[in-house]
Amino acid sequence: MTDVEITEAETKPKRRAPRKAATDRPDPMVALLSEMKEATSHLGTLPSAGTPEHRRKHHDGRAAAWGQQYAHEGTSDSFLLSLAFEATASYKKEARYALLQLAGAALALAEMGTE
Repeated sequence: MTDVEITEAETKPKRRAPRKAATDRPDPMVALLSEMKEATSHLGTLPSAGTPEHRRKHHDGRAAAWGQQYAHEGTSDSFLLSLAFEATASYKKEARYALLQLAGAALALAEMGTE
């Protein structure tokens, strides 16, 4: 048998290159909220009065109609309109939740690039 010389390079395990640190991707919702604040600043003074009582029932009916249209077609306009009418038909206790749903849906659609 022949003697084989083992060199130092052959016995040491190879080192891997150090991994790059994972970069944190910015949350797209943070950018959307910033854009929303900018767009909202152009609206001027927001109304302080709520929905008059005599229109709540009408808005509730429109919310139901647009909800049915959304169930039928699944389009973004009927979805947003059903939420908007639902928010305007809400009483003070429900209004915050309804408005947050509407704002959330609008932001999600804006993130998707949908009209």
